[in-house]
Amino acid sequence: MKKFFMTFDDPALERAYQSLTGRERKTQMRFGLLMPAMLYVMMSFIDPMVLDDSISKLASDIHLGSGLLFLGLVLLSFKIRSMTYHVGIVSTAVIIAWGAHLYITGNGALHELAGEGYLMVVWLWLVSGLNIRQAAMVMLIFLAEFILYQYLNPMPSDYLPIYLFLMFAASLFGIIVALLTSYHRRQSFLSEKKHRQMEAQFIQSQKMEAIGTLAGGIAHDFNNTLAAITGNIYLVKQNIEDNPKTLAMLESVEEVSFRSASIIKQLLAFSRKGLIEMRSIELSTLLETAAQLYQVSVPGNTKFKFHNRVSDELMIHGDDNQLEQVIFNLLNNARDAIADVDKPLITLELERWKADEGFLTMHPEMEADAYARITICDNGCGISESDLTNIFEPFFTTKTEGTGLGLSMAFGCIQSHGGVLTAEARLEGGACFHIYLPELKKSYHSVAKADQIVAAEGDGATILVADDNEKVLAMIDMLLSKLGYRVLQAKNGLEAVDIYRRQGEEIAMVVLDVVMPSMGGIDASKQIRQMNPDARILFLTGYNPDDNAGEGELRAEVVVMKPFKVATFSQKISKMMSRLGQ
Repeated sequence: MKKFFMTFDDPALERAYQSLTGRERKTQMRFGLLMPAMLYVMMSFIDPMVLDDSISKLASDIHLGSGLLFLGLVLLSFKIRSMTYHVGIVSTAVIIAWGAHLYITGNGALHELAGEGYLMVVWLWLVSGLNIRQAAMVMLIFLAEFILYQYLNPMPSDYLPIYLFLMFAASLFGIIVALLTSYHRRQSFLSEKKHRQMEAQFIQSQKMEAIGTLAGGIAHDFNNTLAAITGNIYLVKQNIEDNPKTLAMLESVEEVSFRSASIIKQLLAFSRKGLIEMRSIELSTLLETAAQLYQVSVPGNTKFKFHNRVSDELMIHGDDNQLEQVIFNLLNNARDAIADVDKPLITLELERWKADEGFLTMHPEMEADAYARITICDNGCGISESDLTNIFEPFFTTKTEGTGLGLSMAFGCIQSHGGVLTAEARLEGGACFHIYLPELKKSYHSVAKADQIVAAEGDGATILVADDNEKVLAMIDMLLSKLGYRVLQAKNGLEAVDIYRRQGEEIAMVVLDVVMPSMGGIDASKQIRQMNPDARILFLTGYNPDDNAGEGELRAEVVVMKPFKVATFSQKISKMMSRLGQ
């Protein structure tokens, strides 16, 4: 905050303060005007009692007129809603009050000097409704009127020091009161603003918790269903390799299933309940592929441009499926925004970006200095300034059929990648969204994708599988059997522990679903490891139901997300077997 003029450095914050405290300052100004108005009217009745006949009628008329004028200013302030005229009203009050005082005292009523001088000091309390700069403007008018009156009707030199002293005292008192009141009001405004922010954060956390609970329930059931679908598709594909047309259709269904799973993963990432599969990603390749896919869905009258301003590798650490989903989400929003534009244009741009001081100040959680910046712009309907502050809030939408979760999910996903998502309205129309992701300082080679991995064959070892979903359990049984393993089934953790207690010596590995009735996978693994500390255990999960479990107990374990690629699942089993010497 600028100390001398007592204004906030941030213009937006200053505008908010002026707007929110306008009513309070108007009320203070009205009371400040009402006080001398009442005193002037009272003095008009006292004047004939204390003044000589030669001056009492003039003084009484001037005091009564001044009081009525002050009351008129009070009534005028109720009509004027804007604070723009605040200084004008106060300045008019200064001219009236000080002019009346000078006129009366200049015409012989010098014994009134002390009383009206005190009145001016008290009256200047209303100046505290202004900021310091505005108060200084009023004081200059105060001084200018005195100099003008002294020029037109010079007072005796004996009284000049007294006038100057009273003027200085009144001005100093008024500015000090203005300073203290303004400081107190601004600190109260900041405290209230901080309180509202904390309240908003609490409400936001409650929304996130509700969404997380909802997302977890959806993910558990939906991903179990998808796991059964994708697993059975794999098994069917193995039996119809000589039928390419049917095989192509099954692969299409499989692709759609995994894309549906990626949507659930994004929802879980937004609610902070997902297990994000982070790896090194070459961003240029990812965006080029996304641009090619999106180009197919662009309407014929829409121009879509992709600008890759990076000449070499640009590596980040992230989940390519989630990032791809965020980009498609923003591109689809841009498509909706240009629906009524004559020459619609959408641009996707990738560039290296170095963080400046303003960016780091606005986003103190960002620590890197080198970023990959993805920008998606359109020339559509744009975003209003009021909507910009709420655009990433859950359930906030300007669409008639929108859910209000798309941008908030994208925002949460980018946050989980250590980045930030921002929005801005373009002056020429339309809007731009900027994604900032920390650039990897070293170039890491990406791991092979699941569809490039070959399923690993088993060697007849026995695997105990526990899952409460009968379809998923049957699918995993058939899958592992086809890969060459012998399978024992359990419908929950209690059954798995009981089977392991009876047949533990012949069980080479245990596959446990994390969420099951009676006993979950984590509790079952603890009891199994009490019997055999070296037991090989692989966890299956559609989501992580407990943040503590996810960040503690599951972190050191091998976890496979449902639905899974069969090749990835089989390779992890094979790797665990070979690593542990079976």
